[in-house]
Amino acid sequence: MVQDLLDFFPTDEREDEQVQPRIRLDEYPADLIGRILANESSHQLVEMAHIDGHGYPLITVMGFALIDGKVTLGSRRNGVKLERLREEPRCSMNYHNRRSREQLACLTLVGRAKVVDDEGLIRRFNEILTCKTLPDDSPDIGRRPEMNRAMDAARRVAIVLDDVDALYIQAPPAPGHKIGTPSRVISWRAGRAQHGSSQHPRPSAD
Repeated sequence: MVQDLLDFFPTDEREDEQVQPRIRLDEYPADLIGRILANESSHQLVEMAHIDGHGYPLITVMGFALIDGKVTLGSRRNGVKLERLREEPRCSMNYHNRRSREQLACLTLVGRAKVVDDEGLIRRFNEILTCKTLPDDSPDIGRRPEMNRAMDAARRVAIVLDDVDALYIQAPPAPGHKIGTPSRVISWRAGRAQHGSSQHPRPSAD
């Protein structure tokens, strides 16, 4: 994945290593995001931030799967966050790795979520999350059926990041990057054309 990023983005050739210029993308890099979050290679956790009932941002660590190109979470039916998201769907989701020369540091998706009560979708989510939590090389792989049955029995609902309005990538260090200096942030925002750039369509559910 790091090599994908190095191939995808311009080489870091800053004259002043203390300055952190942002790379602003003209288009949403859907293929790249799909590779970063692919169920076969990503770990199972994201941090979701939404606004609580008192107006504060609240961060929750949740299991996720990528289904039909969308970040999908599972939640208890009585989760307080569900009502908050129905009232105010704007949220952000952060996928984080250890920052190293071999791994992406983090990816933040900013957008709007919807709560979906769909048994088929939840079963797909449960199966994917079970495989991510107990991968093929796990010593506990034999517990997959038990975990999957328990998740199905919980009768949860899904939280789907239905629209992405912006993204931020904290890039891994480029080759030769001086230790202790900031690496670049790569960003994209829908509708930047209103401020002078070309128009970019927002990634959608379709």
